[in-house]
Amino acid sequence: VSYMKPDEGVAHIALGLGKIVVDGGVALRFSPKYPEFLPQFSSVENILKNAQRYFYALRLDTEHKNYIETTDSPSSSDYKSETSSDYKSETSSGDKSETGSGDKPKTSSCDKSKTSSDYKLETDFELAKLDVDDAIDHISVRKLLSTYIPEDNRIFFHATPKGYPVLTFASILKMKTFPLGEILSELLEIGKHGMGCPVEVEFAVNLPDSQKPEFSLLQIRPMMVARHNMDVDINQKDIDNAFCYSDKAMGSSQITKIYHIIYVKPETFDTSKTVEIAEEINKINTLFDKQKNNHKDKQENNHKDKQENNHKDKQENNHKDKQENNHKDKQENNHKYLLIGPGRWGSTDHWLGIPVKWSYITNVGTIIETASDKLNADPSQGSHFFHNITSLGLNYLGIPMKDKNFIDWQWLNELSVKVETRFLRYIRLSDPVVLKINGRESNAVILKQGELSELPLP
Repeated sequence: VSYMKPDEGVAHIALGLGKIVVDGGVALRFSPKYPEFLPQFSSVENILKNAQRYFYALRLDTEHKNYIETTDSPSSSDYKSETSSDYKSETSSGDKSETGSGDKPKTSSCDKSKTSSDYKLETDFELAKLDVDDAIDHISVRKLLSTYIPEDNRIFFHATPKGYPVLTFASILKMKTFPLGEILSELLEIGKHGMGCPVEVEFAVNLPDSQKPEFSLLQIRPMMVARHNMDVDINQKDIDNAFCYSDKAMGSSQITKIYHIIYVKPETFDTSKTVEIAEEINKINTLFDKQKNNHKDKQENNHKDKQENNHKDKQENNHKDKQENNHKDKQENNHKYLLIGPGRWGSTDHWLGIPVKWSYITNVGTIIETASDKLNADPSQGSHFFHNITSLGLNYLGIPMKDKNFIDWQWLNELSVKVETRFLRYIRLSDPVVLKINGRESNAVILKQGELSELPLP
């Protein structure tokens, strides 16, 4: 809608727990100021295609007696310490918001024959993935349903005995039985005024059977403000000289040299081996830690020698300090690498991407998510992922299989390789490639080597 503004925010809502949003499942997006306008639901066909079909709920009916209550049982205490913190970080969402029903359907019991070590491995065993059709008898769920009448090819925005149920949230977003849009708009304004910058929020809505709906604010945090305000223009010549172009880029406007590239080899990539790929990335990441430590030791030794032989005037020393600080900043940037791979980085579903932890990629500077015939997942949806990117000053490029987006794998494969594993190649460049990001237009290119002469590099 043309009169929607970016600073009015975008909400992502889904039935059940927010894990479905974080994992990139089907969630409904809308502007809080105009909740009745839903681009995903622009036609009957789009509604049937984009409506949520499953949700996550907490298991309440279980024969595993130590499941919820804290006891002296080793299996219970071990399980809680193993999963609780990890689960919170995986299912929370900031700019992606969630709504849940007050009635969580009970599910089948856990297997009593499993040992405590079995439960440690299954970090999501307390969650049930349920079909929406299995919960349509719950009043709180029916409040969110519409009905598809195939004979008329029409959708009625309420639940009826005839036809097929479709989860559209129409009672809230269109008929406004609950003022969700107004609450979110006001909350964003309050947060912006209080924190002095745009904010992202995580919330939940409880819809009990006979009581008033309940809105709960779970998290609110500031969105990072871009550190670079330079004007960056990306023209057709840049695209022609690039090995990568994205119109789904995120990062402040900048021009940055890149000396290190780590990428997943398309020819050996296997969706069933993404956990192994994550481990390989972790091992290469440790090489950068060693390089930084060695560089730090050299700097400390040089500084010590300088203090011992300090016999020059103060002005000259101040000039040298400035030069050393500039050199240090450049060296710090030189230790950051470009990470390229298919699907969603950091996904909790290893079939949708490579499940790296943030501790595995501590030296990354730019992340690229690609798509291919082997894995063509939607871009990352978890707000913690994007919050980490912005708070750490990282750049993100999405390369979907459409429009002008591309990556030149042949050019990458022809570069000299420093380290190669079963699934990865690590390239160390003496002549860097250059990343150009236009933060205002959300597009970016990475120029090939030898295309630096006309660029006003910092």
